[in-house]
Amino acid sequence: SELGARSSELGAEMSSGLAAVSLSVPGGGGVQSMRGVSFGVPDSSHLPGSSSWGSSGIRGKAKVYDAEGGQELGSLSFSSSHREKGALEAELVLESAGVRATFTSKPDSSVFTGFSPVHITLQGVKHATLTGDAPRKGEYARESGGGGLTFIQPCWQPATQWLCCAFGCFFCTFGISACVSACMVSSVGKHFNISTADGSKDYPELVIKSNDSCSYSFEGLGESERVDMLLLLSVIALRNYCRPPVKSPPVASGGGGGGGM
Repeated sequence: SELGARSSELGAEMSSGLAAVSLSVPGGGGVQSMRGVSFGVPDSSHLPGSSSWGSSGIRGKAKVYDAEGGQELGSLSFSSSHREKGALEAELVLESAGVRATFTSKPDSSVFTGFSPVHITLQGVKHATLTGDAPRKGEYARESGGGGLTFIQPCWQPATQWLCCAFGCFFCTFGISACVSACMVSSVGKHFNISTADGSKDYPELVIKSNDSCSYSFEGLGESERVDMLLLLSVIALRNYCRPPVKSPPVASGGGGGGGM
C-alpha cells in the first residue's frame, strides 16, 4: 500500500511539473527573453536509397533565430525515412534559451490516412502531442491536460486569390494578369490560423514563405504560451520541411522506338 501511495505521489509531482514547466537559464535568459522565433531555410539532402518515386527520405537542419533581434539561438535538426507516411525524428536545441525538445512520429500504415501523432518531449519529459492532418491542420495538447492549441491552413489562401485574379482578368489584360499573378503566387507563402483549443483566443497568423522560412512574434504571450507556441511552430515547420515531394512517373528505360504501334 505504501508503494502504491508513493507511486501516486510521484505521478502527481510529474503532472504538476509538466503543467508548470519553466524554461530559464542563468543570467536571465530563457524562453521568456525571446521576442519571437524565426526558422531559417533548411539545409537538407535525400537519404541514401530514396528517390522521387516511391519511398522518399530526407534529413537536414535549419538554424533558429530570435525573430526580432536576429540572434542565432540554436538549430532544428530533422530526419524522415518516409515523408509520404509522415515518419519524423527531430530535435530542437536552443542553448541560449535552455530548450531541448524532441519530436517523433511513426510512419502511418496508409499513405492516404494523414499523419500519425507527433509526440513531443521537453527537457527529456513527455510534454505534448500533436494530432491531425499536419501540415494543413492539427491540434496541440499537453500531456498534463492544460493549454491546447489548434491550427489550420485555410483553403482561401492569398495564392488562391491571385490565381483567381489571373483567370478572371486574363483576356481583359491580354495575359498580363497571369504574369503578375505567377510572380505573386511564388512569393505570398502559406498562411495558418492559430487559436486556443476552445476557440476563446486567436493568435496572429503564421506565414511560411516560399523558401520554407518563417518568423513569429511572441509579443504579449506568457511563458507557458511561448513554450507551447514554440513547440507548435516547430512541428509546423518540420512538416513543411519534410512534406512529400511532387512526383512524376519513372521514365521507362530502353530504346526509343515504338512497340508495335
